[in-house]
Amino acid sequence: MNPADQILFIEKQFNNFGCNPPDLDQIEYWLSHYDDIERLINYGPTTCNTKDKDLGWVLESYFDYQKPIDSVLNIAAPSAVSYYYYTFVTPGNNYKFVGEFPNENLSFQSSLTLYTLLGAPVLNFEIPYTINNRTNPDSVNWEVPAELIPETRLVLLRIYLNKQELNSVPDSWLFKIYKNNILLSNATNDEREKYSNALDPLLEKLLQALAPTNYQDEPNSFYLPETINGLFPQPSHYYLSCLMGNADAVQISGVLPESSDIPYLDFIGVNQTTTRTKIGIPFYELPKEYKFIIANYDYPYTGNLPIFRFPQDTTGNHRIIVFRVIDYKEPPPLLRKPNSPEFLSLPLTSLQTKEYFNNIYPNTEFLYK
Repeated sequence: MNPADQILFIEKQFNNFGCNPPDLDQIEYWLSHYDDIERLINYGPTTCNTKDKDLGWVLESYFDYQKPIDSVLNIAAPSAVSYYYYTFVTPGNNYKFVGEFPNENLSFQSSLTLYTLLGAPVLNFEIPYTINNRTNPDSVNWEVPAELIPETRLVLLRIYLNKQELNSVPDSWLFKIYKNNILLSNATNDEREKYSNALDPLLEKLLQALAPTNYQDEPNSFYLPETINGLFPQPSHYYLSCLMGNADAVQISGVLPESSDIPYLDFIGVNQTTTRTKIGIPFYELPKEYKFIIANYDYPYTGNLPIFRFPQDTTGNHRIIVFRVIDYKEPPPLLRKPNSPEFLSLPLTSLQTKEYFNNIYPNTEFLYK
């Protein structure tokens, strides 16, 4: 294929993802990585085929907070301990996912959720668009009918792994997938890693066009943003954001909640331009009353508090800290005002967010050299 045809092909695929037309820099990038584009087309969302065979769970994504270099497809701000498995579902077909969620002692939370290719949940309140291990602790037989799949979409299996007990997700935890009552084979671990690594640079570019950003220079304490479409939000999760702006570091303090409605929370440091997680702090690495610092790679510090540093490739207003809370009590975005039947309108300011989250809200103090 000559370069002119390649450009037309790239623009067509960009349109398939619902993105704005690529600019010259993006086209130049994709021309220089054209083999990755071909892998996306041959193995990814647009055909959902590997050669002539449908495969289940073709992509995986996770951030290894203990050894970040070992992360795979670290995009869309993955959690400190969560493993994400993706399978594509195509129009005109009925799908069924059969298996069991792992015990909460091994996985703090597990869920299956239907998304658009733009990373937004397919909200449908008549047919379940998401299920989790709290509402479905026993055997799962979850159907995704063709009426929910007018276009190619994806199902995400999310597993918050208890890394105090396990270092990886057993293959037996991957649900069986039936397409029109025919059992699909799952991609092997090697195939899954291969496809994930091949798509990584392209999907990073796509998410840069989709994910919301806020590049203000003034630091901003934790607030609840309006949307995180493009980042595969889960309906039982809150994502509070803290903008570091021009600060060199931020001291974060608070108290961990004691509630069976909150099985997991963590702090992650993210490059909001690339959507890659750079720092991961799961709740079990923190004391009940926690206080720690997140800082630039070169911030001078000789105190006794734990300090977590962004690497050199993430500085200035590209840095954002996300406080992720799984809460079964009243899942977002149905946020009621305290002691009121009315709903809150998003985004919330930091003050409103603190009022709403009350005892679990993390306090911040921005620091400078």
